[in-house]
Amino acid sequence: MNRAAKAALAAAVPTAAALQFYDYAFARTAPGWIRAIRRRFPGTNHCGLYYLQRDASTAAADATPHQTFCLRSKRGNRMQAYLWQAGAQPAGTVAFLVHGFRSGAKEAAGPFLSCYRSRSIDVFACDLEAAGASEGRYFSYNYYEAQACLQWLEFLIGRYGPDVRILLHGFSMGAATVLVLSDRCPPQVRFLVSDCGYTSGPEILLYQCGGHAAPCSLLCSVNRVVGGFDLAETDVRPHLLQTDKPVLFVHGTDDPTVPYAMGRELYDLCPAPKELMTVAGGRHVESIFRAGATYEAHLDKFLRRFL
Repeated sequence: MNRAAKAALAAAVPTAAALQFYDYAFARTAPGWIRAIRRRFPGTNHCGLYYLQRDASTAAADATPHQTFCLRSKRGNRMQAYLWQAGAQPAGTVAFLVHGFRSGAKEAAGPFLSCYRSRSIDVFACDLEAAGASEGRYFSYNYYEAQACLQWLEFLIGRYGPDVRILLHGFSMGAATVLVLSDRCPPQVRFLVSDCGYTSGPEILLYQCGGHAAPCSLLCSVNRVVGGFDLAETDVRPHLLQTDKPVLFVHGTDDPTVPYAMGRELYDLCPAPKELMTVAGGRHVESIFRAGATYEAHLDKFLRRFL
């Protein structure tokens, strides 16, 4: 190998490593070697019962009759969404559920189908770009997700008419997406639910990197090139500070993915009518399974007050 080839290889190795690291944090699926490590050393984000409950509710959502819709995203990706009507005719209220990182529409909707539909509320959920049946390779920690949700909100208002009442209910990255939209929602959105939402993309990446700034800075730098935007724009706080939409915050105290302190900070910042449902010992997006009756009681309170 000549000197020029060696130099090219030396330059390519760190670039390839950086892209692999970026895929680990942003891609639809983690690199194969990461998945192999996880299979050998499973994490402790959830107890085993959570996965059984999640998978059962996802399967139930898939088996429940629903309608499927498609839109083209601003980036040109085909996006897919699903609607579970509460009755034979469209309801006057729609719960729009927004899934989290490496999740999907049916996983988000499944645990809440019975809750909302038994209250005569239609349930709508979309596969965000890079998830489920939608096209795309990379998530964006709420940047492009927010754009997609605005498109779907426009779709819902067009389908149901201007008098429709909508509630936005997000989980993890979906909760951050809901909050970043909190100051620019159409008036048909009556209230928001933020379940395990985080403050910003850089801060949740820093937390996931164990507080080490160098790898987080690398991810932010690579994203400016690959993602085409600055991750600083995923900060939900400037938007939350301007909202007049009521917000129900839900968070478990033992969340290892999005720390409870982030949820508490967002609750404290919110200037609109708000409540914080704290689930003692709850881990990431487990609250509906650990404290379902309490969760539904909080939702009922918001439904009575704000619809």
